[in-house]
Amino acid sequence: MVLIDKLDELNKRLWYAQKTIENGWSRNFLEMWIEAELSKDTGKIP
Repeated sequence: MVLIDKLDELNKRLWYAQKTIENGWSRNFLEMWIEAELSKDTGKIP
């Protein structure tokens, strides 16, 4: 639900979902990274 509630773009949802699986993030960590805009820092979202 965090991905749906906090992200509008499908590609961002998929990117964060993949990173969550790869890194074993909890819901709290996922929320923290979304708020910190981790995806912009890495620049790897298409």
